[in-house]
Amino acid sequence: MNIYFYTIKPILPNQELLVWYSREFAERLNYPLTGELMLQRIRQQ
Repeated sequence: MNIYFYTIKPILPNQELLVWYSREFAERLNYPLTGELMLQRIRQQ
């Protein structure tokens, strides 16, 4: 699956890009529905 993003500034190769998904897309990817829950999941890894 390829995902493309529009940004308001250039993103350099290997630069981290923090994104938030819509509720529907997050459900399709089986991601947490809130940013706080996603941050908790990231911190646990």
